[in-house]
Amino acid sequence: MAGEAARRFLAALDEPALLLTPAGAVRHANAGALRLLGGPLAGRRLAGLAADPPEAVATLLRRAAGSTQALPGSLRLRTPDGGERRCRCRGARVGGAGEPLLLLRLEDAAHDRFRPLTEKIVALNAGIRRSERDRSRLEAALEQKGTLLRELHHRVKNNLQTLLGILAIAEKGAAAPEAREAIRDARARVEAMAVLQRLLYQRDDLASVDGFAFLAELCATVERTFRRPGIAVRVAPAEVTLDLDVAAAAGLIANELLTNAFKHAFPDRERGEVTVRLRRDGGDVVLVVEDDGRGLGPRAEGTGLALVRGLARQHGGTCVVEAAGGVRCSVVLRGRAEPGPPPP
Repeated sequence: MAGEAARRFLAALDEPALLLTPAGAVRHANAGALRLLGGPLAGRRLAGLAADPPEAVATLLRRAAGSTQALPGSLRLRTPDGGERRCRCRGARVGGAGEPLLLLRLEDAAHDRFRPLTEKIVALNAGIRRSERDRSRLEAALEQKGTLLRELHHRVKNNLQTLLGILAIAEKGAAAPEAREAIRDARARVEAMAVLQRLLYQRDDLASVDGFAFLAELCATVERTFRRPGIAVRVAPAEVTLDLDVAAAAGLIANELLTNAFKHAFPDRERGEVTVRLRRDGGDVVLVVEDDGRGLGPRAEGTGLALVRGLARQHGGTCVVEAAGGVRCSVVLRGRAEPGPPPP
């Protein structure tokens, strides 16, 4: 490409453009380049037109001479008024069999029509990176919180086991039967909390527990405590998930009602059955403990039922005791109600 053909080619380009020798001397410049840089330009060297260091200009020329595909770059060019203007440029080798030339097409960075879009994309990318960093920090914090919460439950579980051991020693050492019975009742209540902690420690979700699994293990614990193989405790299957506070109350209530049944429902019988049912009623939890024993008897005024009623009130619920061929106690714990006063 030389002579008139080169001039016509440059004149057809909208943006400023230069034809250079591989050494950087200007052969031809179009009107846009003359407006940008002043004139005349023929014979001048690109290193003299640029405000960049000579080695940077030489690197740009070397890259352009090595490719027939336009390679991007940038230059700071001196303007006729003595200032500088940063331009993006695309350079490539052109020409036929004769001397190769370099085509350098210039674009004023200050008049880039895509500049607002580019800035918006850059800002969005920066926002995405910040969001990813924040998410990573949040995930790390949540993981640390989960680890600490699991460690807390582990410590509580161990402390409850230690307390159970202390109560067992105290029960064996108590001389009076009334003292042994009181300590055994305290052990049973602590054991209800220990069962809950054991199940929580085995779950990934530390805020809830499987209601059926919880009651099944709790009932088995109470059975082992009283050692009456003829009295069967049956837990009806149910798919109910309990929040931690409701599970704690349900465990204590079930423990009291089962303890009452073992103590008072079958005083003169070797065999009997206690049934435990758990279900959801909307947002409420309904726990029913029913036996086929002798009826209310001394249970009607005992401290166990007083504790059950107090726990039900604390959760905005109710406790209904019915005697008909045994005793049936229905407790409702309201999941959405405001909590009531603590039990006495």
